[in-house]
Amino acid sequence: MTNSDRLIAQDFLIELGCEELPPKSLLVLSEAFKALLGKQLTQQHISYQDIKPFATPRRLALLISQLAPQQPDQILQKRGPALTAAFNAAGEPTAAALGFAKSCGVSMDALGTLKTDKGSWLVYDCHQTGKSSLSLLPTLISNTLNQLPIAKRMRWGTRTESFIRPVKWLLALYGDDVVDMTLLGCRSDRLTYGHRVHAPQPITIPHPQAYESLLEQKGWVMADFQKRRSFILEQLREQAEKQQSELSELAAINDLLDEVTALVEQPCILFGTFEPRFLNVPKEALIQTMQDNQKYFALFDRDQQLKPQFLFVSNLRSDDPREIIQGNEKVIRPRFSDAEFFFEQDQRQPLEKLNEPLKTLVFQNKLGSVFDKVLRISKLSQFIAGPHNIDFTLADVQRATLLCKADLATQMVQEMPALQGKMGGYYAKIGGEKDIVCQAISQHYQPTSVDDVIPIHRLAQTIALADKLDTLVSIFAVGLIPSGDKDPFALRRAALGCIRIICEGTGWTNLSLRDALKQAANEVHSLLPTVQVNELTEQVWLFIRGRLESYMKHFHNIDTRIFHSVYALAANSSIYDLYQRIFYLRLLYQHPDLQALSSANKRVNNLLKKNQLNDLPLTPNNSVVQHSITLLDNIVFEFEPTQNLYQAVIDLQTELNEALEYKNYQLAIQLLSQLRKPVDLFFEKVHIMTDDQELQKKHLALLTLLQTEFLKIADLSYLVIDSEPS
Repeated sequence: MTNSDRLIAQDFLIELGCEELPPKSLLVLSEAFKALLGKQLTQQHISYQDIKPFATPRRLALLISQLAPQQPDQILQKRGPALTAAFNAAGEPTAAALGFAKSCGVSMDALGTLKTDKGSWLVYDCHQTGKSSLSLLPTLISNTLNQLPIAKRMRWGTRTESFIRPVKWLLALYGDDVVDMTLLGCRSDRLTYGHRVHAPQPITIPHPQAYESLLEQKGWVMADFQKRRSFILEQLREQAEKQQSELSELAAINDLLDEVTALVEQPCILFGTFEPRFLNVPKEALIQTMQDNQKYFALFDRDQQLKPQFLFVSNLRSDDPREIIQGNEKVIRPRFSDAEFFFEQDQRQPLEKLNEPLKTLVFQNKLGSVFDKVLRISKLSQFIAGPHNIDFTLADVQRATLLCKADLATQMVQEMPALQGKMGGYYAKIGGEKDIVCQAISQHYQPTSVDDVIPIHRLAQTIALADKLDTLVSIFAVGLIPSGDKDPFALRRAALGCIRIICEGTGWTNLSLRDALKQAANEVHSLLPTVQVNELTEQVWLFIRGRLESYMKHFHNIDTRIFHSVYALAANSSIYDLYQRIFYLRLLYQHPDLQALSSANKRVNNLLKKNQLNDLPLTPNNSVVQHSITLLDNIVFEFEPTQNLYQAVIDLQTELNEALEYKNYQLAIQLLSQLRKPVDLFFEKVHIMTDDQELQKKHLALLTLLQTEFLKIADLSYLVIDSEPS
């Protein structure tokens, strides 16, 4: 590199070569490496164009394009003593001023002054020459590596350095030159290494832009994680089509795709089969065995029935891959045989008898056994089902809740815990239980994640709600409330599950979640007498309501202003009622009519506040409102815009109240929007704070009446787009 080259931006490449990195951590580490180093460069004012990450089982690398050769020069201002302390009465510098000048290495003449609202100070503006990027990079990269999200670091050999895996080589290039540094016990070079089997010899990288292509051409390594992932998915789909089969939906295999991508550097998709007799085992058990244990991709027919076939990703390419295929087919056979054995053994006794072991299986030390929880779920389910059991009986509720946790004692679930509920549904069906009971057992854990579906049948939804509410209330009762990232009982997920069932299910419009929580709290109180039922109920209710905002943001992209507008007025409404208000306000949020009314509502609030007429909550029973109605009763305003607004509000009331009675918030908002024209005309033409005191009172009474209608849905003043949410 010539001297002139050092003055222009160059590409920078850093690569850490390691022993095989944990596949489930690789993508997280790669993204964190990129984000943290980019942040450090920005903090040091070192400019760059872009950062491209690379990640394979044996390497973490970053290509930083157009990295500036040095920091820009900066003018740094040092603040000294206040002027009042810097000079004496004669205007001569004090010891404090002289000391400040000495510390800056200059005379008093070189100092300036800074005037602010809080006073004036002596200051010194000094020029700081930017440091070379190459001199800063070793420290910045070292700091970045120390900040990577590594749960457990390891040391190797006699070294004191630690990392997630032993580091074998270090590549660092700036333009054509090696950047001299030592990290994690390795000295930098321009050498990298390809595929462990296909290309184990070192590969020389002449400059950063040659890295990716040379690794792929000479090293048999596809270094770009996302490119490798896309290639694997494309090849999986092609191979499935060749076999006239289909893969699982992408959402079901996303995590597996990430993990497999992190396991290979040169992916090769191969096809295997297994004995059709294993299809007698529930498909969920076979799929989990293939995906979790073997990292295989299950194949299905057009009706989504499992086929005795699978695809897998090999890290080796071979002209004759038969041995690789046979080896994988051989490995899967004993695992399927185990699942087959468990399935057969579990059927040797009725599902109900498996409740016996649950009596000694601890749910939580202070809360008794899992069977104690089953009994609480049964009572709570019956309470919830009381007014909502449209197509099932209380006997169905009792039977389904009695059996819902029994499969926890089966060999299949003990071997594969993720199958809890699913296996219970199968065993219940084999035992001759009703279909809705089997479905309820199978689905009552749902939704198990943000992307999971809610239970389909009402009985399943009822038991799912009861299970989640009991968990929330009982765990809160013993003080194990989630904090930070810690949530061992997945209470946030349980709360979100309750919200999704209520909002996305059918027939939960009138469910009083507070009453259900109180019922659950009463059951816990009988176990823990020191528990304050009302306090516990309110605590869990607020926790669940807090998750509603997360739900609406994630699933419906709700603006924060809408939450403020609804919570300001209806914070204690039912979850479904809050959901409906928020949902329909969002639909019409940016409509000009609603925005105009929101601005008007804000103006009304301000006027009434200045005149002390909105100190009380404005509901139809409020004394202020009643006074306004009495004052305006049968009045005829002489000025037409005032009379028109008054008449519009009076004409609206009956229809609006009827819409609200049936919680038809979409219609209610549309009805309110009809007030835009008379409201706009009123504010345009009427001088509200007139000198005529009697007329002024009537104007304010009319605004109070208008505000009453506004506030029947939400505090619309929060919805003004050009204002910041409070």
